[in-house]
Amino acid sequence: MRFSYEIIGSIALVEIPEEFMDKKFEIAKKILETNKNVKTVFKKGKILGEERVRELEFLLGENKSETIHKEFGLRYKLDVTRVYFSPRLGYERERIMRKVKDNEKIIDMFAGVGPFSILIAKNKDVKIVAVDKNKYAYKYLKENIKINKVQEKVIAINCDVRELHLENLFNRAIMNLPLSSHEFLYKALEFIRDNSYLHVYYLDENEKKLYRFLDENIREYRIIFKRKVKSYSPRKYINVLDIYVVKK
Repeated sequence: MRFSYEIIGSIALVEIPEEFMDKKFEIAKKILETNKNVKTVFKKGKILGEERVRELEFLLGENKSETIHKEFGLRYKLDVTRVYFSPRLGYERERIMRKVKDNEKIIDMFAGVGPFSILIAKNKDVKIVAVDKNKYAYKYLKENIKINKVQEKVIAINCDVRELHLENLFNRAIMNLPLSSHEFLYKALEFIRDNSYLHVYYLDENEKKLYRFLDENIREYRIIFKRKVKSYSPRKYINVLDIYVVKK
């Protein structure tokens, strides 16, 4: 039996189809046996709401949900039951970082524990505002900023991004909220200047809504990159659009 799972620090999160649920402990045992650094196995459930907390069921190993995940030489402390984090977005984090130029001002609208913001700040001379409404994500975001020594470059804010008023300040906005990012495009346009970039992560089913908003609300824009990022569920995918906004 082969099952999809991802490893975050010392924790494995495994997807188990309903027809194999009676073998979930056997599957968890196999994951522990084949990954020496994994100490805990949870079964994945749904991701809930804008705070992106995943339903998880403890299966086997040490019953602990806090861990430290290492990526690109950086360390992210987090609790998998309290915050959203996907190691499968590592390529995207590096890809965006490489597009950023020194002296940019960036807003990370759904920052989580900070993997986009902190990687960029560690490699570029920038100023970043990292926002998340989840109080636990904010707690770990602040801690991770200190752990990775980017306090001079990243400001963490705990609020609903809809309540944030920072008009025309940024060269780039990162929108990693696939389930409903299209509903926040109006806010991203408030934040950015003309001749700026949007990186929008979204589900297939929302693509038409996203393009409709762009066509109806932006005078001139260009799609400069598009790709499928990863699966969200058996028949859904997360995609990314890199958008150059010439004139709002």
